Amino acid sequence: MSFLERNSKRIEITLIVVGLIVLFFCLPHFVSGDGYIRFRALRRLVNADRIVSMGYSMVGPLFALLFWPLGKLYQSAEWWMARFNFFVFAAGLFFFYRLLRSHLDPAIVRRFLLILMFGSMFPNHLKDFYGETFTAVTVGLGVLATQLGRPAWGWSGMVLGAVNTPASMGGLGAVGVSETLNKKRFRFLLAPMAGALLYLAESWIRRGTPWSSGYEGNTGAETVLTYSGQPGFSYPLFFGLLSLLLSFGKGLAFYAPGLLLSFTAAMRSLGQELSRSHRLWMWFLMGLLLVYAKWWAWYGGWVWGPRFLLFASIPASFALAVSLSRLTPALARNLLLLGLLALSFWVGVNGAVYGLQGLEDCRAAEYEFLCWYVPEFSPLWRPFVVGSSFQGKELVLLGYGFAIFLYLALPIAAELGRGLERRFAEVRSQYLQPGGWRF
Repeated sequence: MSFLERNSKRIEITLIVVGLIVLFFCLPHFVSGDGYIRFRALRRLVNADRIVSMGYSMVGPLFALLFWPLGKLYQSAEWWMARFNFFVFAAGLFFFYRLLRSHLDPAIVRRFLLILMFGSMFPNHLKDFYGETFTAVTVGLGVLATQLGRPAWGWSGMVLGAVNTPASMGGLGAVGVSETLNKKRFRFLLAPMAGALLYLAESWIRRGTPWSSGYEGNTGAETVLTYSGQPGFSYPLFFGLLSLLLSFGKGLAFYAPGLLLSFTAAMRSLGQELSRSHRLWMWFLMGLLLVYAKWWAWYGGWVWGPRFLLFASIPASFALAVSLSRLTPALARNLLLLGLLALSFWVGVNGAVYGLQGLEDCRAAEYEFLCWYVPEFSPLWRPFVVGSSFQGKELVLLGYGFAIFLYLALPIAAELGRGLERRFAEVRSQYLQPGGWRF
């Protein structure tokens, strides 16, 4: 047994704890865009006791109010709001570990957390006060809790997460329908119904009518693209799904590559509760895809990656972690696994360090599509085109992400080495034996 194997638990716990410190102190944190609109609504609620009629839900921001008084003790309220998603994420890691540790090999759980931290879309989403992190964490934990003996907490978390991002009601509905069909109990439809009622109630309180979404008249700029300038859910479903799955700048195939491992033998070998949890995660993701594929702004605006599909990082990271623990001698499988792991960590460090650097040409509405579809304008590949210079904190993020990748990749590399040695021995015995060739 190697040194790394003997001390794996200690090493991985250290990597998780230090990783959280690195994310907190080295990521740039700010309040901008949609996050600033949420922050402004909170500020008016606190200072003027006034409910603002904005298009975004107040569910997540209301939880952020717990941190508001800290702004009087250190820095400002805005400083704490900029870091709210980090605290949500850190709490999510803790509860993922608490829920999973008695149902799954703790080593797999620790690797799952490491991949979430630096090998997923989460690092980029921890920078700002947007709402997707709250929804992804509460729904991800909620699904898991419903299958691991805490259904009341689980469904409550899913409902809160869905109300926080109303378009994710499609995902909540998909989970409810799946559970209803699987267990033949209509009570599982109560969760999407409760979510819909809470959304209507919030709309009524904040906008004066339950039927107002706050997005009335919301459209994009009219450009050379065929379906531009249309409002609401006007985008063709087929093209929306293609774009959200396969486009170079927004596609899940590039930003959550671990999803490709969701239906492998390794995933099927899990116990019933965990297999079912992963399937429900996938059902929720499919619900998100079907809703957002029709939305005119399916791309999420001027943001890094598929903003609305952050949730995909949870099932993708879980599938990667499980596959890392089920290595086989198959050479092609191990090469694929190493490639998917490398791409996942590139997504994590790219979102943390590069973001939208070098993509200023896409700010103009008429050229924005370049960052969706053209490879050299994708945030993932742009750094290889224009290069970049780094400061100290960025180097720390890059180096730490690379260190975790190397740690997780070493067992695959070792298995690959053994596989290549076996393959070379086969080739040598078949083709390189002295005297084996004749003119």
